[in-house]
Amino acid sequence: MKLKILFLTSVFLIAASSIAYEILAATTLTIFLGASVFYFSFTIGVYLAALGLGAWLSSKFEDGLHSRLIFIGSLSAILGGALVPLLFWTFGLALNFGAFRTFNVFAFSLIFILGILMGFVLPFFSRILYQIEKLKDVLGEVLLLDYLGSLLASVLLPIFLFPVIGLVRTSFLMGLLNIIGVLALIVFSKFFAKRKIRPSIMILFLAALLIIFFGLVFGQKMESYFEAGQFGENKLLYYAQ
Repeated sequence: MKLKILFLTSVFLIAASSIAYEILAATTLTIFLGASVFYFSFTIGVYLAALGLGAWLSSKFEDGLHSRLIFIGSLSAILGGALVPLLFWTFGLALNFGAFRTFNVFAFSLIFILGILMGFVLPFFSRILYQIEKLKDVLGEVLLLDYLGSLLASVLLPIFLFPVIGLVRTSFLMGLLNIIGVLALIVFSKFFAKRKIRPSIMILFLAALLIIFFGLVFGQKMESYFEAGQFGENKLLYYAQ
């Protein structure tokens, strides 16, 4: 029972971070470029297409699912956690050089790559859990937690996190959720499933932890710096009364 709870906790946390990355990307692009309907719609479409491609690519891997999932989870935590700072930084460059088309290409390429990585996750989780449970139970439990995690993130981000801690720290906080989910998976793989994890993958996991910790500590300063450079004395508002 403890094994199952640990595994499903990992599913829930990584699912919550996945939908959060999508919301973060769409919100950031809307702040920069306006046209909220276009950028939210286009971001959702690109991200969902990437999820589908990642799910299809996952079928090409037969073994080493635990290690591959830990690798993908750590890499997505780095890319997702740093998503908003990367968009802020490249938008600043676009303002300086007038390269807005290049910025759009970069932004949606980043979203697409992140979507592909997250697309691997659900199929890998399902296939790992299928080794210890029936398929009908696996699909029901994994999809339930995936949707519940998505609901939690979609409610917390606009109502609480954006107004209280801002976009940059929210981005790193979602990366933290992602990496905690990976940690739960590492514990599950190492101590319950008795799978060996390559040192290179553990180094990537530790690097992700350090990057996210740095981002959470200095996220507010980063956001203030980006805002001053791009919006002058104006501050970003996430809601108005």
